[in-house]
Amino acid sequence: MLASAPAPAPAAGEATPVEPIPGGSSARWVAALREQGRHPELAAFLGFLVPGLGHVYLGRTLKGAVAFVFLVGLYAAGILVSQGECVSLDKQNGHPYAFFAQVGAGLPTGLALLHSHSYEVKRALGMEAERPSEPNVESPDYVGRLPKLDEGLLYTMIAGLLNLLLIHDALMGSPGSALRREEEKRRASARSGTPSAATAAAGLAQGAA
Repeated sequence: MLASAPAPAPAAGEATPVEPIPGGSSARWVAALREQGRHPELAAFLGFLVPGLGHVYLGRTLKGAVAFVFLVGLYAAGILVSQGECVSLDKQNGHPYAFFAQVGAGLPTGLALLHSHSYEVKRALGMEAERPSEPNVESPDYVGRLPKLDEGLLYTMIAGLLNLLLIHDALMGSPGSALRREEEKRRASARSGTPSAATAAAGLAQGAA
């Protein structure tokens, strides 16, 4: 098998060519994180537990802090306006279908669920607990609370769904973000005349062929 000729060296003053890294932007994002010793799977798990924590782990502290304040604040607002009634798995008086969106907020949803099902939790732990009274759905007080309950459902569901997007961002990167970072590195490498890791790897592969 004939060895292919090595790539010609660039002339003096000429920018060093940079080969693109194979794979999509998500693959580049994951590869860049692993080079830094960080694991996107762990970032996604931390982001699920506490909104924004995954980005703090990745070193994107500002984005993580903003996400935490906004999403946890939005979720807490939903809990407050509904007096904690918007997160429940009770098939008769609860909202089990809304829970599929709320669960995206992770730990805040777990805490709210423990509060709304405190009777069942205490019974499961063998503790004495007073069974809560069934609400009178025809009473003016209950009917008057329904708009606030719907408002709390909306806030908590939006917070949960937005956090799912943040989890995806921590795991796979924002669309095009890794590509922009790579392009910036390529331009900086071309200006300095220093070959990038991708160029060095391509040269070694050609030499070994």
